[in-house]
Amino acid sequence: MPVNTNTMTETWALIPIKRLDTAKTRLSPVLTRHQRQDLTLAMARDVLSCLVDCEQLTGIAIVSADEKVKQLCQAFEALWIEEPPGADLNVAITAAARELMVRSVQHLICLPVDIPLIRPHDIQTLLLHHHIAPAVTLAPATNSSGTNALVCSPPTVIPFCYGPDSLHQHQRNASRVGIKPQQIILPNIGLDLDTVQDIEQLLDSPSAQGTHTLQALLTHHLVEPVYSKTKPKGFDNLWT
Repeated sequence: MPVNTNTMTETWALIPIKRLDTAKTRLSPVLTRHQRQDLTLAMARDVLSCLVDCEQLTGIAIVSADEKVKQLCQAFEALWIEEPPGADLNVAITAAARELMVRSVQHLICLPVDIPLIRPHDIQTLLLHHHIAPAVTLAPATNSSGTNALVCSPPTVIPFCYGPDSLHQHQRNASRVGIKPQQIILPNIGLDLDTVQDIEQLLDSPSAQGTHTLQALLTHHLVEPVYSKTKPKGFDNLWT
């Protein structure tokens, strides 16, 4: 049975963000390390800007070990959770989820930093499809078998398995503990920026207008290394 979102007290969003100097390495053939850092921070601003407008959320947390990310966290008045030394992504998320449970968080939405098109109605839709605890709801990546949104009630109800084929790994983990995971396709959440092709999709989307990510791509000339010859459709007026 879907849960009434009005009764979902203590629902938090968690964003894990790796050190900026290692961010978005798959874009390294076309973007410098500094450009990739700027792009990551811009995407983080878009995701955080969405989350602060979500009435369904009680709070927002970031788990990271990067000082620039910490400054951004403070600017958005999010909870900073220090990433354990040497932790990989799943260890960091697990540690953060456990800390949030200590704070009486009942429902956790884990989101990546690289989904700049996310909107508050996407969070609302996720929660509307989420069932009464124990429950797991997933939104997949559009161009891979990754997990771009994961709702867990309680926060540590299943092990986190981010990495290759994480969507199916999370589904299997839910099934192992007797949970039928819910899956919903959300295009705004599905588009994550990992490759040149992903950036191309972003630039072709009218939803990108007004985002920090698009502004970073244009202002810092990050688009030029990706598009040396062809202008993206629908954005002629943004080019000089």
